[in-house]
Amino acid sequence: MNSEKPQFTSPEAADVSAEALAKAELEQKAVTLAQEAERAFSSNDLTQALEKLREIQRTVGTELVPNREQFEKFEQEFSRQIDNLTKKGFPKLAGMDEKKFSALFEPVKEQLKELSGKAFKEGRIPFVIVPRDKLLALEKQMPLVELEGQKGFTGIDDVSKFFTAAEGIEIPEAMAYLVVDIENGKAMLGKNANEAVKQFKKEGRSPLTAEEGVAIILQHPEILTDHYMDLAGSRYGDDSVATVWLNEGRPKLHWNYSDGSNSEWGSASCGSRVGP
Repeated sequence: MNSEKPQFTSPEAADVSAEALAKAELEQKAVTLAQEAERAFSSNDLTQALEKLREIQRTVGTELVPNREQFEKFEQEFSRQIDNLTKKGFPKLAGMDEKKFSALFEPVKEQLKELSGKAFKEGRIPFVIVPRDKLLALEKQMPLVELEGQKGFTGIDDVSKFFTAAEGIEIPEAMAYLVVDIENGKAMLGKNANEAVKQFKKEGRSPLTAEEGVAIILQHPEILTDHYMDLAGSRYGDDSVATVWLNEGRPKLHWNYSDGSNSEWGSASCGSRVGP
């Protein structure tokens, strides 16, 4: 009869073993990628070498991710947003090929690691990619917005000159950035833009700009079937703000009086903006 006592592994020890195994796998993958990058450099294939180096960065970077599960979800959502813009024809209108267009957003994608450690209230959109109007003018972006077969538009000839940034709005100096922790205006329904901005200041939040509003409805046009968004981060004169709404079913970027209130309109806001 075997008198030896059975060996048990505690849950804590099992977690440590699994973590060590995962770390070893990551290290081996990084070594393999480094070897492939070196071979690519040796054969003068700089494009392939650069891709391998980026993959190393992504591989090693996952060790620093606060919440890996949320990070993976954010990566998927980031890719979905880029794919959505590409399918809508954004790269072609911006005068670049799809590969170059996708590469443009790689630097800002790095911000997902830090964002993955943050908690977001129910109903908030964690982030949306904002392509700057320097990349493609908003009057050309609006027709890419589509809702129930209706394409968006604006009656404004040059949106960048029409609106000015509201006081206190600071936009990252980049061709694209992330607007983070978005409340789409539902919480401000019935309040005019001036009242909403006062509330945002108390909460440490910021009103969205026209660029950000267009970026959001490019990704989430269904918002406009529920309510319309005032974008008080972009002003027209002393008494008006940018707005996106439905005009006979078509998404429209226009302006609205900042002291006017309506139960169908609410000012949208964000918690922060982050660039590459």
